This record gives sequence, C-alpha cells and structure tokens, in this order.
Amino acid sequence: MNEIGWAGAIVAREAGNGELEIIDGHLRADIAGDVEVPVLVVDLNEQETKTLLATYDPVAAMARPDQDALIKLLAQVETGSQAVKDLLEALANGENLSLPELGPELDESLAEGVALCTCPECGNEHARVRR
Repeated sequence: MNEIGWAGAIVAREAGNGELEIIDGHLRADIAGDVEVPVLVVDLNEQETKTLLATYDPVAAMARPDQDALIKLLAQVETGSQAVKDLLEALANGENLSLPELGPELDESLAEGVALCTCPECGNEHARVRR
C-alpha cells in the first residue's frame, strides 16, 4: 500500500437499512480511515453474501499462475521494500505462501495497530486494525 496505493476495491452490499455493509476488505477500509477508496457494490441478499464469504478466498486460492509468465514479470518488478522482495522471491521459487506472522516484517506504522481476530461470519482469523 505504501508503494502502490489502492489496487483493489472493497466489496460491499446494500443492507436492509440502506447503508453499505462490507463483505470483503475490512482491513483496507479500517486502514483508509476518511480517505476515499474504491468500493464494488454487489447486489446480493443475505444468503448470497454468506455463500460469497464462504467461497471467495478459497476459489481465488485455487488459481495457479503461469510460472514462465510470472518469472518474466517478476524480473521487471522494482521495489524498495524488503518484504515485497521476499514475497517476489518466494513466488519465483514456486513456494506455497501463507499469511506472514504479524511483527517486524510489517510496516511499523501498521504493525502497531494490527491484531488478529476471528470473523463472526466465516470463523476465519483476519488481521484487523485496532481502534
């Protein structure tokens, strides 16, 4: 986020009271504060929202990159962040990646305010910004 900025939208739906309910992107929304960010508003009812929550990340995780195309792309990426360099090296080596432990690898300005919590909707642990 420090190097590139926003590259993906927060996914939300219109709740029964007319307000937007975030489905995906809670951490990005918390980090943004009062900054305007892109939001994709989807037309889902409550049951469809639960189905999306249960399948959105697992389906994305099933995608596999074209390793040759990925290597060519990675050779062109320039970054000043050691964390991003480490991530790119792991991708180039075909490693299965998992979420990093919270700590010094994260930007210090973010790490101080981040904690893991269990999502009441899906039961998975997510990084959340402490308020």
